[in-house]
Amino acid sequence: MNELRATVAKHKSTVEGFGSGITPRLSTAKGEVETLVQGVVEQVAALRPSISGALGGCSRR
Repeated sequence: MNELRATVAKHKSTVEGFGSGITPRLSTAKGEVETLVQGVVEQVAALRPSISGALGGCSRR
């Protein structure tokens, strides 16, 4: 039983180490994605008038 507990403790430590290593990277990636999304939103807002104008000039069928 002690061997099983030691094995479980070892695997638990490995998993916790993996989690603590990946969590900061996920936070960084989340921030980068949010920044990119904001840039896309701003570009769409800037292009909206010219796109609307171009589409308004098209003949409708």
